[in-house]
Amino acid sequence: MLRKIFGVTCIAIAISILLLSIISDVIRWDEKFSNGLLNYAVDTLNTFWGYALVLGIILIWDDLISYMLRKGK
Repeated sequence: MLRKIFGVTCIAIAISILLLSIISDVIRWDEKFSNGLLNYAVDTLNTFWGYALVLGIILIWDDLISYMLRKGK
């Protein structure tokens, strides 16, 4: 039960971080786009990989904690 609660909490935190980051990018659209289309595309790609990396780290951490809790039982 604790493992499921922890997993759902980690995934909820990761999704909320992703949504807040995407919303802040949309709000700053003019600021980012003013540097040119190529720079905007590179920034978007970099932030996408950053979001994917953060989500991956949180999911791996969730799997590691889940494994440790299962092994402890």
